[in-house]
Amino acid sequence: MIKKKIIKFNKYIFEKKDLRFFDQCVKTSNISSNHLYQEKCQKLVDKLFNFKNSYITNSCTSALEAAALALDIKVNDEVLIPSYTFVTCASIFANFGANIKFLDCNPDTLTVDLSIIKKSVTKKTKALIVMHYSGVALEIDKIKAFCKKKNIFLIEDAAQCIGAKYKNKYLGSFGDMATFSFHETKNISCGEGGLLVLNNKKLLKKAKIVCLKGTNRAAFEENKTKYYTWVGKGFSALASDLTCSILYSQLIQYKEKNNLRKKLWNNYYNFFSSYKKNNIFKYPNKKNFKESNYHIFFIIYKSKKIRDEYIKFMKQKGISCVFHYLPLHKSPGGSKFTPQKNEEKFIVTNNVSNRIVRLPLHNHLSFKEQSKIINKSKYFLESHNLKL
Repeated sequence: MIKKKIIKFNKYIFEKKDLRFFDQCVKTSNISSNHLYQEKCQKLVDKLFNFKNSYITNSCTSALEAAALALDIKVNDEVLIPSYTFVTCASIFANFGANIKFLDCNPDTLTVDLSIIKKSVTKKTKALIVMHYSGVALEIDKIKAFCKKKNIFLIEDAAQCIGAKYKNKYLGSFGDMATFSFHETKNISCGEGGLLVLNNKKLLKKAKIVCLKGTNRAAFEENKTKYYTWVGKGFSALASDLTCSILYSQLIQYKEKNNLRKKLWNNYYNFFSSYKKNNIFKYPNKKNFKESNYHIFFIIYKSKKIRDEYIKFMKQKGISCVFHYLPLHKSPGGSKFTPQKNEEKFIVTNNVSNRIVRLPLHNHLSFKEQSKIINKSKYFLESHNLKL
């Protein structure tokens, strides 16, 4: 019996060129964190994306934890976080006892905009997390100015954003800090990894201590102190040099990988946008994506019923399409740690979560596979009386 080939939603394949620095790293015998390839990655990241100070971390979650410690988040500190985002964006701050307030999202970009933020900010607000969904930012320059005026720390959750821009400036450059992900589902990856970017010089010294296990190692290596010792809060945040050796190769290739995803994204867009007048689904607004890194292609069906039918249909045809985040304000954790019962505040988040579907889009998706995805999607839409 011939096993049906499945087109996976995501597929990560190690290529020979991805491991070209791995062997060199092993030969140095310095495979733990904070060695040659950590330094090489940090320098390359800063050069490529015009960042000032950065650390390659174990994960985006580790970068968020380091950010929370650098901000000295305490019990009852108010932190504003999108409800439509990945769980660790909230759970990290819940771990510190913060008072989390969730935010609704903009229907066009699925990110928070300034009008949403203004409705939720209070005198107690210490920090704001802004998530750039699919490498798309919205009003981040205005949000930055607002946070500065209100004395609120701004963290960019740029997990999906490597290489994406807003008004020709790289995402990750706007907040006091920014966090990125190099998970196997992202445009460039080392399996599991992250990045902490520091733009606020006042936080730099503390962040160095946090990332280096609570020690003054950075100051010691810079000959600014005679002793290497424990001086503050911290944990083992940094990725190993083995991990960094893989990431270094991926960083060198990031433009190539982002350009491939752009071609795939545009193929999807050209197909779905050809249904200009329809009451079945909504497709992304292309002008919002012109500076993105094309991390995700999504469509939003008019109902959960049709969305679920589409996912089931595509699965039967050997194609894995998936929905995305479940709203954090409705999750058991959200109810336990951050109870917000006013559902009227989350109309867009609730609506989008029930109707969104993401199509396969990864660095090893062939154009032949994509043609099959498009053809099966066409068949599904025709079954709902939609024709090109």
